[in-house]
Amino acid sequence: TSDGDNFRYAPAYGASSYAGTNGIAPTFGNPDLQWEQSATFNAGLDLGILKNRIKLTVEYYNRVTSQLFIPITLSRMTGFRSATVNAGKMRNRGVEVSVDADVIKINKFTWNLAGNVTFNRNRILDLGGQQQFVSGDGTLVRVGLPVRTHYLVKWAGVNPANGEALYYDKEGNVGQYNGDALVPFGTYEPTTYGGFTNTFTYGDLSLSAFFSWAHGNQLYNINRAYSEDVAGGGGGNLSSRMLNIWTTPGQVTNIPRVDQPIQLGNTSRFLESGAFLRLRNVMLSYNITGNYLKTIKISNAKIYCQAQNLLTFTTYNGFDPEATNNGLGYSNFPVARVYTVGLDLTF
Repeated sequence: TSDGDNFRYAPAYGASSYAGTNGIAPTFGNPDLQWEQSATFNAGLDLGILKNRIKLTVEYYNRVTSQLFIPITLSRMTGFRSATVNAGKMRNRGVEVSVDADVIKINKFTWNLAGNVTFNRNRILDLGGQQQFVSGDGTLVRVGLPVRTHYLVKWAGVNPANGEALYYDKEGNVGQYNGDALVPFGTYEPTTYGGFTNTFTYGDLSLSAFFSWAHGNQLYNINRAYSEDVAGGGGGNLSSRMLNIWTTPGQVTNIPRVDQPIQLGNTSRFLESGAFLRLRNVMLSYNITGNYLKTIKISNAKIYCQAQNLLTFTTYNGFDPEATNNGLGYSNFPVARVYTVGLDLTF
């Protein structure tokens, strides 16, 4: 049965299956559910140097969220599998740094550089007496680890002698796949992220470029798994990486022989870094000036052209490191590249 994501406080009915027969059954409702609570501490420092030509802001934050919704297992004698209660506690703390500086300022020319970076450390502090559980999306929720931690069997490569896929067990020994040898990997939430903008201005002409980036997250590339799955078949197109598939004893490769299952969603073979640097926006603009604007009652006019999501630098092999579903890359539509030409008028 289902807890009913939107109505966990109320007893209701949901889809169920028993002995192969589908139907509906009561779902558990907890009328004692309360709002989650958050306590935040912030301390910051603002600096202005060289008559505010360089401005620096540093902020430390510590945010603890309590009364989190977590599932607890119920005795099957109750007729329900689990219930949702307010019992979890999680902490986010870190440092945010922002800089705004006129690097060059000579006559009509100015180069301004502005950027920010956030270092965030997430930890689960309490699970209401539990030490861990596996969430609905397959990630591990464990006290002391970041939220949304991947929980997988560690991939060990390919045996050059026979082309078999190799995996680590919990003791660190290499052998065949064991579904019980799950270990935590990185979270799919970035631990460091930020952005920076370069703006070059000469008189009424301006060129700006805004970059954003993220680092420290891991993404599970399901698209890559399907494109390297020969044993599963399905008639789909395969990746060009399959040209390196194991065929000969002694061959060193990272693609096992044709009959080896990929163990979809359960191993670190398709876990990749989600780090990226993206040219989010680049704009060239010109401010139109002249007394004739006043005669037609226009106070400001600007003509511009811009491009969004023009370039992305990443080692991730999926479509887009930002376009994933809870850290899973499975045919998620990438962000669009957009070109715009416009005229801004202020009357």
